[in-house]
Amino acid sequence: MKYDKKAIGKRIKEERIKAGFKSQGAFAEHMGYAYESRQTVANWEKGKTMPCFEDFFKMCEIFDCDYGYLMCEYDCKQRNRTDVQAVIGLSENAIKVLESINKSPYKEALESLSDIIEHKDFFKLLRSVHIHKFNFNRKMFKQFNTNIDSFADFFNCLPHEVSDYAKASSHSLIKNTIMKIVDDMK
Repeated sequence: MKYDKKAIGKRIKEERIKAGFKSQGAFAEHMGYAYESRQTVANWEKGKTMPCFEDFFKMCEIFDCDYGYLMCEYDCKQRNRTDVQAVIGLSENAIKVLESINKSPYKEALESLSDIIEHKDFFKLLRSVHIHKFNFNRKMFKQFNTNIDSFADFFNCLPHEVSDYAKASSHSLIKNTIMKIVDDMK
């Protein structure tokens, strides 16, 4: 496999910053080099040179990632997450949340989550949430606001009442779908 040194360097830089090392010098010191060796880190990050095998593994520990992630073979920090992400399409953070639930005192809650996902109305719930998110958190709601005055005139009410009703209807649909699923789980 041919590796892209610039992509690897960029990933090292991104992970260094995410790990809280604001300067290349501080990271060099943490890696066991003198602060003056920041140029070594700079060369890694520019893709001019690559760290030795030992340094790569040390970075994997610091960044809590697999070797293949640091080498840009895949885009999730852990290979098992990449497989899950590829199959079901959840973000890496969503997978981390599910993993943490599985290791927490709320582990039994995963059974309920499985029941919700397997429920016949789960797609209806997802669609309702998606529509609400799209309508009220995006431009479409702003476009809808331009017509609110005409709706308010037609129904002889204030514009904010039309807006509040639309939001409440959307919330109600989501709430009712959730409650139906939960009631069916009993």
